[in-house]
Amino acid sequence: MPTSSAPQPEAAFRGSVLRAYLETMRGDGVLDRVLPHVDAEVRGLVDMPPTSSELVPARITNALIEGYCSELGEDATRGMARRANRVGIVRIIEPIIRTAMRLGGGGPAAILSRLDLILKQQQRGYDLGWDALGENAGRVRLVSYGLRETGPSLISWEGALSIAFDLTSTTGTVRAESRRFDGAASHSALAVRWS
Repeated sequence: MPTSSAPQPEAAFRGSVLRAYLETMRGDGVLDRVLPHVDAEVRGLVDMPPTSSELVPARITNALIEGYCSELGEDATRGMARRANRVGIVRIIEPIIRTAMRLGGGGPAAILSRLDLILKQQQRGYDLGWDALGENAGRVRLVSYGLRETGPSLISWEGALSIAFDLTSTTGTVRAESRRFDGAASHSALAVRWS
């Protein structure tokens, strides 16, 4: 976590993340059901998506996810986020993930304990930390600057972080356990367990 008091940039992801969510929703045939839940700004980006390398405020993707969750529910949102991030971010950063696994062993903790490094080029305005809670459990600490995380947005993090199980041939769960907004950032924690 940064020790500087300098203001942090607003949480944002590369356009490849938004594009992956849109592709997944289109592929599932549900995008038209989600769009009535979002505002004109989000709909404008659906019609003309950003480039893959362009930074897009996370509030845009979160609004899309909130609309999806409202329409289709939590389990569907978690699964959609897992699939979308698998094609959106993981294929781009898989070499970094594989290096992290070689350095830290083959389990999910090797990935989850290095999220800040792994996602560094794909985002800004986030701090990610890891607390090991035994051999098969831990907690991801997530600070999202200039962004109020919601239940649905954390459900999407649950789905996205579950990719660590796919990549390490394990089974497990990721569930949000807390979130608070202090006026400048959201501070969230996600409990992770695997076998």
